[in-house]
Amino acid sequence: MKALLGAQDAWEITHKGYESPQDETLLSQQERDALTKTKKKDQQALSLIHQCLDDSMFVKVANANTAKEAWDILQNSLQGVDKVKKVRLQVLRGEFETLRMKESESIPDYYSRVVVIVNQMKRYGETIEDVHVIEKILRSLTPKFDYVVCVIESNDLDSKSMEQVIGELQAQEDRFNRRQDETIEQPIGYKVKGKENKCLRLKKTLYGLKQAPRAWYSRIDKYFQDKGFDRCLHEHALYIKIKDGGDILIICMYVDDLIFTSNNPSLIEEFKKDMSLVFEMTDVGLMCYYLGLEMEQSEDGIFIS
Repeated sequence: MKALLGAQDAWEITHKGYESPQDETLLSQQERDALTKTKKKDQQALSLIHQCLDDSMFVKVANANTAKEAWDILQNSLQGVDKVKKVRLQVLRGEFETLRMKESESIPDYYSRVVVIVNQMKRYGETIEDVHVIEKILRSLTPKFDYVVCVIESNDLDSKSMEQVIGELQAQEDRFNRRQDETIEQPIGYKVKGKENKCLRLKKTLYGLKQAPRAWYSRIDKYFQDKGFDRCLHEHALYIKIKDGGDILIICMYVDDLIFTSNNPSLIEEFKKDMSLVFEMTDVGLMCYYLGLEMEQSEDGIFIS
């Protein structure tokens, strides 16, 4: 409101007001003209104030005759409102710190709950940076996201936007959900008599277990190191093997997805063959989509969008 009054050259008359003489007949014509002009500006300022108020606030200043009188009434009434804001902000801070994702909740739904509280805090004057919100979301997710959180936190969170983090979490959640609808063959020794030709609907995968992320990472990490890979000290999902002669093989892991490259095609074929002997894996060919990035590989080069 102050900015609006200033833009209309009405802030000074609102802030300082003006003195109205007791007897205007004693004024000269020049003084009467100046007084008329001042009164007109004051009424314009009062009209601007009225336009900025809702019904509940307008009632408080309805009987004010000058802009300064209306402004003083608003200031006095808002002093109590400031105290209410401080109390409300304290409540919101508590709600923000105790936020936890529910087991039945999706990433978009939980993110919406967080954003609602963050926006309310900002309206009450709180300054909260995106990285603080990202950290809060990552530490309050359900256990099935533990491994994804480890991967995200291994990078610099300051360099990630909120949209990137939520996109990665949602992509992983979609992968979880797809697996919930999978069917599997009946295990040997556990086939239902008379229904041997039927399959089972998978109700809970390994990812649904709290210990799954740690167990999977421990297993694949041991496998890579036993195979002579060195794990990057700064990015624990990155493994490198350098062989005699300068041949190099680089593996990047994101949960159970792997991307790999080498300056020697035979190393790639050897790696895929060894992996398929230990793990059930699918070779999807050249990378075309990974963590929100689209790649097009051709003889002209590699294009990323």
